[in-house]
Amino acid sequence: MLLPHYGTVMLDWHDTLSRGLYWQQWRDDPARVETLIRLQTLLFADDTAFMHEAMRNTFTVEDACARLAPQVGVDPVELHAELRKSCEAMTVAPETLAAMAALGSYGVTVLIATDSTATFQRWTVPALGLRYYCDGILDSSRLGVLKAGIGPDGESLFFGPWVAAHPERAPFLLIDNLPQPGAQAAGIEVQPTSGPEQTLALLRELVAAERAARGLPDEPAVVWGGQRSRAAEYVVRRDPAR
Repeated sequence: MLLPHYGTVMLDWHDTLSRGLYWQQWRDDPARVETLIRLQTLLFADDTAFMHEAMRNTFTVEDACARLAPQVGVDPVELHAELRKSCEAMTVAPETLAAMAALGSYGVTVLIATDSTATFQRWTVPALGLRYYCDGILDSSRLGVLKAGIGPDGESLFFGPWVAAHPERAPFLLIDNLPQPGAQAAGIEVQPTSGPEQTLALLRELVAAERAARGLPDEPAVVWGGQRSRAAEYVVRRDPAR
């Protein structure tokens, strides 16, 4: 059961906020769908060590494409261009972004916490304007360590430094589609999600709790479909450089 208030809400990316995939546009291309399947198999089944290295940013995106290209029979320049296209085309439901902004407008620190390659902040974040909807991003490719990283004394190498630097932002919550013992080691409550749809429901529950604590009506904090709201205006005021 969720607490009535959290000082910080962290959100995983893949299968939590978005179902976007690398080279996802090839799913609808009969000439490329087998290549997509081969790439997904290479990265997430056959050679997970390669993907883990990529998510720690031990080599560049260009080097990764150069290494993958001969294994799937695609020119590395095309592979790189199509990778960028897919990263910039990833989506998050507008209602989810609105709920994130609403939480922020009530003083909750909202972070994205993800194991991702350098493509995330290089292409996906600016394409979606994600920094307008959150207070920061904890990203394995920038931190050089995965979320599961545990130090010699049992400390979280990914979450621990941020939590230690912001004790005033407790209690901490992470919404993630995978178990995260690293987060638990840092004293973060982990709330499982089955995907973006449940994530939205959890965010709406958190927004409702913040509204109730302020004696506000139990209604959506943000109305989409062309109508502006306090949270929508708050998004506009966000500093994208944060």
